[in-house]
Amino acid sequence: MRVSKVIFIGKSKKKSGSTRFMLKGLRKRAPRARFLNVPRYRKRYVWSNCKKHIHRRITSYDPDLVLIFSQDIPFEVLEKIKARYLTAIYYHDGYNPPGEKLLRYARQVDYFFLTNKTQIGLFREAGVRNPIFCLEGCDAGEHRRVPSRNRKWAAQVAFIGKPGAPHRVELLKTVNRSFELKAWGGIGRVSGSSARRRAFTRGNLPGFGTPPISFLAVTPTSKWRATSRIGPGTRLAAAGSC
Repeated sequence: MRVSKVIFIGKSKKKSGSTRFMLKGLRKRAPRARFLNVPRYRKRYVWSNCKKHIHRRITSYDPDLVLIFSQDIPFEVLEKIKARYLTAIYYHDGYNPPGEKLLRYARQVDYFFLTNKTQIGLFREAGVRNPIFCLEGCDAGEHRRVPSRNRKWAAQVAFIGKPGAPHRVELLKTVNRSFELKAWGGIGRVSGSSARRRAFTRGNLPGFGTPPISFLAVTPTSKWRATSRIGPGTRLAAAGSC
């Protein structure tokens, strides 16, 4: 089956640009792909049934594929369209074990794309029909080297994301045994003293040494906008959902 008409359902994600990057890539393969911004529909039809309008938008376009970012589509709408259209969910940075709400969505679709290869067996055992590993990578236009003489950006390894989750902190400690490390990104989940929070804000994981001139930028998700200043000689790589 050739897929030419795709409706991509999600949020705008202005901060990370995730859905914008995906839509840009999708239109290279399916030029007629359209984006349905669910929060915008909820705001526009706040006094009426927004689910009815979302369903109408999908059926009026009559796509070959309904591609859903995470769990952004109302579940009732997904239940109504699944028998009529080919459906797929793209989900990144999943928790282990996966939550019941996510599994409820994943069981409804024809294909479930995830960036954590180790979780494929978990989803299959939980009744998901087609869990498929999808490699996440860097965008050549956005994730690029920006020269800077400011030494505060210098490191061997830079972790871009939210390092506050316990399993990520353990990963970073392991990396730091062999490389000089700095952690950048959101600190919303960082727990502990105010001193620890300030350390994350400055970009240094507490207890880690001062890094040298160049670093490898490791992105656990696509939340990082690499037009930020980074040290000279930087190489870019993506680490699948850690």
